[in-house]
Amino acid sequence: MGIDGSGGIWENGGMGLFAVLPKTAEDRLAGVAGFYMEKNERDLWTGEYFYALGSDWHGRGLMSEAADLFGKKLREMKDLGVIYAGYWDLINEASGRLLMRTGLRPKGRKPVTEEYSPERCLRMFDYDLWRLQEADSPRQKDDILLQAARRAGAFVAEDVLDKDIAIRFLEDSYGSTLTKDALTMLEKAIAQPGMSYLEIRGPRESGTPVNRLR
Repeated sequence: MGIDGSGGIWENGGMGLFAVLPKTAEDRLAGVAGFYMEKNERDLWTGEYFYALGSDWHGRGLMSEAADLFGKKLREMKDLGVIYAGYWDLINEASGRLLMRTGLRPKGRKPVTEEYSPERCLRMFDYDLWRLQEADSPRQKDDILLQAARRAGAFVAEDVLDKDIAIRFLEDSYGSTLTKDALTMLEKAIAQPGMSYLEIRGPRESGTPVNRLR
């Protein structure tokens, strides 16, 4: 996965995306992890840390091992600018722990619409609705509902989505009125807008990272 077109990330000392392969089954792709890096005006590597792991591989330590390796490499980079990441706190604190293991540190909150365009936010909401409709079991449906309510609350807080419309669509996809936990999560997300924001900075960097994924 080291190909980045004409970007020259690898050749110039940066890092891109890596395939995550389990040692016990190296013919299977468990996920991807790495960075969307580019050189800024000060010739320092800046960008976003990203990872995705298939649900079958959760809890096996794969991403913890990758995080340790990434953290070591980041600390060794003499031309490190700022690498950042945001995650959906309230429902995914494991991501926060993983990011801190990589060396990133909490720096407050970031508006969702600074990370994603309003159009992309609505596509994420549509995807959550689809996942609700396709859930295999009541337990899975309740888990997905909680995640969907978390994101929907963030979108409502930033005027991307109307609250009443969000509840109606969630109930239609869930198949009944929302659970108490889902309603509580929705209200928490509205009251605490945005995502948790973390970053790691090199000693020469004081600027703002460029979001290439918006």
